Amino acid sequence: PPPLEEVAVEVATEDITASADLVPHTWGVEVKLSGEGFTAGEVYRVSVTEQDGDAVPAGEFLGVGPGRLDCNLNSSVLREDAVAFEVTDAAGAVVLRSTF
Repeated sequence: PPPLEEVAVEVATEDITASADLVPHTWGVEVKLSGEGFTAGEVYRVSVTEQDGDAVPAGEFLGVGPGRLDCNLNSSVLREDAVAFEVTDAAGAVVLRSTF
């Protein structure tokens, strides 16, 4: 199994619960996101933040409502250069973030 680094997740709305792990790869970092409460059918975008503050896209997913959601999201940012990730909703509002 891949090495998993559990990271703390801060949610911006009480409707969402989430947890996340990071997986370092030679090509970048993978965010393994699990959660519930993402609005069904809404597009959520994920970005990984580099040390210099630049945000790099890491993929997107559709909310599934109250059901459990498990996503593997990938970024070209190497783990040693990654300091955070954010999930934004279709309007661009941050719904959760993690700083590590």
